[in-house]
Amino acid sequence: MNLATVNNILRQHRQWVKSEGQSGKKAVLKRAVLPNIDLKQANLRRINLVGSDLSGASLQRVNFQFANLVKANFEGANLFRSNLNDADLAGINFRRANLRFCMLRRTNLLGAVLEGADLQYTDFVQSDATFTNLRGADLYAANLRKANFQSAFFHQANLTAINMEYANLRYCTFFNANLSSANLYMAELEGADFNKTRLDNVTINSENLQYLPESVLQIYEKTFIVI
Repeated sequence: MNLATVNNILRQHRQWVKSEGQSGKKAVLKRAVLPNIDLKQANLRRINLVGSDLSGASLQRVNFQFANLVKANFEGANLFRSNLNDADLAGINFRRANLRFCMLRRTNLLGAVLEGADLQYTDFVQSDATFTNLRGADLYAANLRKANFQSAFFHQANLTAINMEYANLRYCTFFNANLSSANLYMAELEGADFNKTRLDNVTINSENLQYLPESVLQIYEKTFIVI
């Protein structure tokens, strides 16, 4: 698919969005090959990009609300400050992507790959991110309040100052992760692995102390803010 064809499809999609479906045509670009494409500030609300390749794309401040991006490839793409609220991102590849300051509220991230991604200040409130791979990702000051990250893999991730209040973190792996100054108040921690995790200055409710290994408590408990 050449660039002229893509631009025409997206032009019709913009018209479809603006007219609320009265004119234009919804874009369906399943399995499209669009690496390194520049779509900065585009309105791609409700677009269908299932299985498409947008690796290395420039997608800063794009509106992806309610989009279907299942199993799409965004490896190395730049989505700085983009809006992905309510989008279906199941199985998506965000490896080493820039998602800093992105909105991902109520998204479906089941089985997504965010390994090495920049997720600083990203908002995951009420998202379903079960079985996601966040190995080595940077989630500094991200907001996971009331999100479901059950069985997620946070190996070596930077989780400094993260908000995990009321999040489902059951059976997550935090091996060698940095959770300094994290908010774990009322998070579900049953079965989570905190082996070799940094946990200084963590905010936590007293009932959740039972889920932390003795080796961690011996090192960091005196710095906890227990509520």
